[in-house]
Amino acid sequence: TCACGENKVVTVVTGDQANKVDDLKDTELSIGDANINFGNAADSIGNQTSNDVTIGAGTLDEKEKQDVLDDLDDEKLEQIGNNPIYNFTVTDTENNLITDFEGHVVTITIPYELSEGEDVDSIAIWFINDKGEVESIPATYNNGYVTFTTNHFSYYTVTRMTPAQRCEKHGHNYQTTVVPATCVSGGYTLDLCTRCGDKVI
Repeated sequence: TCACGENKVVTVVTGDQANKVDDLKDTELSIGDANINFGNAADSIGNQTSNDVTIGAGTLDEKEKQDVLDDLDDEKLEQIGNNPIYNFTVTDTENNLITDFEGHVVTITIPYELSEGEDVDSIAIWFINDKGEVESIPATYNNGYVTFTTNHFSYYTVTRMTPAQRCEKHGHNYQTTVVPATCVSGGYTLDLCTRCGDKVI
């Protein structure tokens, strides 16, 4: 609303759907194979532009994916494997990108097929920035889909945390063993992490 009292309705276009920004709060958008729920982050879109906007959600092709992954080391590339990289965008009619939602979170759900024997607790989402750095985001898995929340749009992919990364993020899972003393050695207590093998004596 302008100071003069005139109203401007910001329309959001997603594929063949059009919504007012206010309607996004209670709408789950389906774009490609991703579902997006903006909640209160919809207000942020209206705060940042008075132009209509288009919301995009798609996976990178092989060339685009390679450009994004160029600066990652071999360990991170192995963790990503062949998983698709998603690019989420909000663009207004003047081609301005809205990437930040002023602290509000957006909930995103994307499909993910578990590998045989894969531990669902090792699944995480990586945000990949333009410097080739990654940020791990907690995610939940349910019936073939991974869900996560974020307060900004960019490149995201599913990854599998190594045991050490999982323990660093969520803490160790120690199992305690008491080793009794013998005639030639003293007894001790051993705490062994069942995930990463870290030992505390």
